[in-house]
Amino acid sequence: MSTLTQEEELLLKIIVDKSLREIKPSVEVDGVRYEGLESVIEKEGYDWQEMHQIFQSLAQKGYLKPREHIRALICPQCGSPHVYSKYICPRCQSIEINRMRLIEHPFCGYTGFTDKFTSGSRLVCPNCKTDLGPALGRPRGDGSKQDYKIIGSSFECEDCGHRFDRPNNRHTCQECGLTFDYKSARYEKLYSYEIPEEVIKRLRVTDVIQVLVVEDNPDDAEIVKINFREAGEGFNVVHVSQGGVGLERVRESFFDIILLDYNLPDMKGVDFLEEVKRMGVDTPVIVFTGSDDRETAVAAMKQGAADYIVKSVEQYERLPATVRRIVKK
Repeated sequence: MSTLTQEEELLLKIIVDKSLREIKPSVEVDGVRYEGLESVIEKEGYDWQEMHQIFQSLAQKGYLKPREHIRALICPQCGSPHVYSKYICPRCQSIEINRMRLIEHPFCGYTGFTDKFTSGSRLVCPNCKTDLGPALGRPRGDGSKQDYKIIGSSFECEDCGHRFDRPNNRHTCQECGLTFDYKSARYEKLYSYEIPEEVIKRLRVTDVIQVLVVEDNPDDAEIVKINFREAGEGFNVVHVSQGGVGLERVRESFFDIILLDYNLPDMKGVDFLEEVKRMGVDTPVIVFTGSDDRETAVAAMKQGAADYIVKSVEQYERLPATVRRIVKK
């Protein structure tokens, strides 16, 4: 890997110290944000373009793995992503437009736009006078007399009365004030970045052990957390109750160890272990099993689990020591 600049090394260490495994950009009203790094960006005074350039450089040097994530709308004049977009009428350019639903009432066969059906806060068929429910509600979907279908939509300008199928977009840059349309708009690729495990382990300096507990039983989860709290300040415990949520946490953040209940409501422990392996994550996993479930424990070890414990008060009390032993190997 190439040598890092002082700025690159500082930012990379901050990312690692926050136990982030993946950095994801999002486009907000006030510009581009990188999840988990908002406070760092504000404190260090980075703008999104500087962060973008640093991440690109780190990716070129092999410290980050880029993956195309989204495209950001960029001002063609000043390059800012602080762009505010509005729908406008294609005839008079007014922003005062409403979306109109085309409604069919199968009971009597009448079809018309929302304005024909609207009576105060209710929808009422203008032909047979049947009350169809709240104006902002949805069709009942039961085929009854009060049911209706939305078969299309259109837009209407409040200022000129023009109806049209599709509004135009008007973009306004919040930095330089330029107003522009889709023809002159710029779009820039934004990438999410994965921090390789070897980079995390090389740069990580904290002694706090990051623990992910994947356990759907709230009583067992609470006992586990209590034992870690009583063991001192050397642990940071994150608890989730579903395997799918646990896998998402593993994708986003770095953990020193995973404590996994083998029987979860949304997946089996074997599926969780296989997915972790497929992601290329080598975080050790300790599996929780029942007292009479030795076959499950054997299956978990074959799938790569570092160890297993039988759920009991005594085993939970020894859990912090077991975790330290495995992590310090």
